[in-house]
Amino acid sequence: MTQNESVCFTSTTMSGVREFRPQVDSWCDWVEILDSHFVEMACQDDKIKRSILLKNIGMEAYGLLRDICDPDLPATQTYDKLCTLLGSHFSKPIIIFRERKIFFDAVREKGQTIMEWFALLKKLARNCKFGAQLNSFVLNKFVTALDGRTFERLCEEDETLTIERALKIAIITEAKNEAFKQQQTHDVEVNALF
Repeated sequence: MTQNESVCFTSTTMSGVREFRPQVDSWCDWVEILDSHFVEMACQDDKIKRSILLKNIGMEAYGLLRDICDPDLPATQTYDKLCTLLGSHFSKPIIIFRERKIFFDAVREKGQTIMEWFALLKKLARNCKFGAQLNSFVLNKFVTALDGRTFERLCEEDETLTIERALKIAIITEAKNEAFKQQQTHDVEVNALF
């Protein structure tokens, strides 16, 4: 093992990669976090990556992986192969049109902030595979679900409106609306005293 591999191994295990929990964690999200640790530590050695993966997937996932790899041991497979095997087991298949229906049927709840609404749309769009049209679909859904002054303000924009600009305008308008409501409440309270 080279000095670089030793540093990579020690630093990555010290980084606090927590154990994968099959009933709680999304496999895709968990392995992305693990991969980001490898990037952070400049770890490219397959043996080290495989070892860290096997140490951090937990006994339940390891047992499953051991069964899938039988008669070979998981330690004889490549890191990518192990990730593929685990991903095929722990990642449910994505049914595109069901995901898109959920996205298009989403409704902004009363009291939901602009940022909460935007975050929900981005989450729902994640598995829709909209490709190059992602921002257009999110923008359309985002704007059309707004109401009142915020919607009217965004209607002043033309077709070049981007999701980033729409979000900024909506947040500012929401803040102005909230300040206006607070001022009205304050004025009513002051007038009630006189």
